[in-house]
Amino acid sequence: MDLGYTDTGRFLDAIEAGAHFLVRLKAQHDPKVLRVHVGKGERVRARGMRLTDALLQGVLREDGGVIDVDVQLEKQGRTASARVVAVQGPEGERRWYLTTVGRDVLTALEVAEAYRLRWRVELLFKALKSGVGLTALRATRLGAVLSLVYAKVMALALSRLREFSMQHKVGESGQQQVTGRLARVLALTRCAPLLLSHAMMSRGVTLEQLEERILLIAEVTARSRQQRRERERRRREASLGSGR
Repeated sequence: MDLGYTDTGRFLDAIEAGAHFLVRLKAQHDPKVLRVHVGKGERVRARGMRLTDALLQGVLREDGGVIDVDVQLEKQGRTASARVVAVQGPEGERRWYLTTVGRDVLTALEVAEAYRLRWRVELLFKALKSGVGLTALRATRLGAVLSLVYAKVMALALSRLREFSMQHKVGESGQQQVTGRLARVLALTRCAPLLLSHAMMSRGVTLEQLEERILLIAEVTARSRQQRRERERRRREASLGSGR
């Protein structure tokens, strides 16, 4: 969940809807501690205290750089239980997370790692939208739209493979060069559909006709793939039959 949506009311809505979330804990939340699972100090006394008070009074302390507690979220008479995790960062800072994901799914350290990977997911969608132009599909029919979506995802995957390949060859010193080449690839990838549609329209091909051609190509490709699978199946059956 994005930090722009870190409102306790939204958390309660998500919990009541049966959804799970993982966000950075803001100081303004300061939930009530229900139970301490990981942490040193006076665990029993910490129950019912505000998280900030328990920390300031030394009732709750880190255990191996980790704190993992059950907390109560509340707003306008509505309440629900959640989980607060604190993990020590690489520079010794304490990083706080609020989540509803159970300990049987993610440990405290895995919660922090999952939040870190969240940024990779956001970068992926950003590359899909602004990099290869996923939000600018010049098609209306379902088949054509799906074909364009798959093509753009494949284009991004290929560009990332190219980036990783270049990084492996040039190392960290050539990172700027690699990034520049990737940017050019993404720019050309995004411009390709526009250039194609412009070229077709200059030849008198309408958008609907272009969609029909895309669908025809997709249909022929699918039929060819199915025929190859059928031939392979027949070869396997023939080889099994000859071995009896």
